Amino acid sequence: MRGNAGEVCNGIRMTTKIATRFPIPYEKIEAFCRKWNIIRFELFGSILRDDFDSNRSDVDVLVTFAPGATPGLEYFSAEEELARILGRPVEMTTRRTVEQSDNWIRREAILAEAQTVYAEDGWRNSRAMKLCSRLWFIR
Repeated sequence: MRGNAGEVCNGIRMTTKIATRFPIPYEKIEAFCRKWNIIRFELFGSILRDDFDSNRSDVDVLVTFAPGATPGLEYFSAEEELARILGRPVEMTTRRTVEQSDNWIRREAILAEAQTVYAEDGWRNSRAMKLCSRLWFIR
């Protein structure tokens, strides 16, 4: 898969297009992340695999909130808003919850397959780090 750098940004945000089994509205995801103070948004699960069923599968999402910005009970409102954006059920969990899971098999499987869609400065993946402050799109 080859990528092309997009517009130069201010070094704050990165949006990465990834191969999924369902179209992802990247601009809406970026706006959602800014609204909810999410500094990292990742997809995992069947949306990245051939076993995705467009009639039944939900979308599995890992999020990392900015320090001090965890929304409390509003978390469920964020999950509902994301489901509306994607037009299908969403299972949203925090990366921290997965990283601290006692179930090491589940933890390792999720973290190994998770793909970053959105990240703010300090959370860039290694491929995008090489581009410094560029907005990176993979086609």
